[in-house]
Amino acid sequence: MARAAVQPHGQVEPAPALAGQLRDVADPHPIGGNGGRLAKQAAHLGYPRGLLALERGLRYNQRQKRTDLLALNPDGKPLLLVECKAPTVPITAATAHQATTYNQTIGAPLLLLTNGLVHYCWRVDFATRTNERLADIPAFAAAVQL
Repeated sequence: MARAAVQPHGQVEPAPALAGQLRDVADPHPIGGNGGRLAKQAAHLGYPRGLLALERGLRYNQRQKRTDLLALNPDGKPLLLVECKAPTVPITAATAHQATTYNQTIGAPLLLLTNGLVHYCWRVDFATRTNERLADIPAFAAAVQL
């Protein structure tokens, strides 16, 4: 399975194929802005609005954290975890590590990391502890089949 390539200065190699799927997500307020806009884009990909949770709390290492956007499957289990950063925050190996660390608690089989300008999506296999970088963000109908 492929892993995201890290370029010099800790930058992760961009995934231009995703840019067309997430239109108009750049916003100076990454949580309410990008998270809200990504919720609209997720709905465009068939994710039911009733199964989207913005800024949901979670406990990690006895500290309270929050997810930016979490899409649930029809059974109410995590399906897609989205971590949003400000457009001025580069997506680095450290930011990818933060998102994967959160997802160890959440357990979503899909992970999306974005700063509104660059987007990365991975399919996570917890049994083999591997991830596969996806060229596209799966539509809801395809995602629930994973």
